[in-house]
Amino acid sequence: MLLGTNSLQVKAIKHAQFIEEAPKHIDAALDDLAKEPHNIRKLRRFFGLLGGFLIATTGHRKGVIINMTVKEVKTAEKTTRGYRVIRIQEHKTQRYFGQAAIPLKPEEYAWFRRYNRLRGRIKGGSEASTYFHTTVGGPLLKHPEYFKDVWEGLNLGPGPTFNMLRSSVATFRMTRQRTQSRADH
Repeated sequence: MLLGTNSLQVKAIKHAQFIEEAPKHIDAALDDLAKEPHNIRKLRRFFGLLGGFLIATTGHRKGVIINMTVKEVKTAEKTTRGYRVIRIQEHKTQRYFGQAAIPLKPEEYAWFRRYNRLRGRIKGGSEASTYFHTTVGGPLLKHPEYFKDVWEGLNLGPGPTFNMLRSSVATFRMTRQRTQSRADH
């Protein structure tokens, strides 16, 4: 099954496979980065994995990920079930929809905390106000490239764009809602 409305669509099985495999690769990327904090390839891999995972699971626009600040991560709301919700203020549709919310399981939020402990050893990490950053401390605008490299490195085929991944999430949600609606009647 293909998900999405673009002429180039994300196969549902590949999308699901990425979501399933990404967590162990994110943990490994953090291990590698801790050993070699000055290795830019390892930083790009971590950012590609984590940013891709967030878009693959939430369907947010890339601007939500790019604009996420260190402060927003550190002040993530804790739910009664131990989950965390990062609320991003600055993004394209903020004026219409308010803050973007990224809900995270405890083990997913642990990735953010772990990277924050490493930031001071990463080139550009101390200077950056955004969570995902360049080596000079600016916002990471090349995030989609890093994600595509990771996707292809996992042998999932040609890397989709973030917009294709967003469409895949939206299509999955609509399909699931229709199925649930039919089951309820």
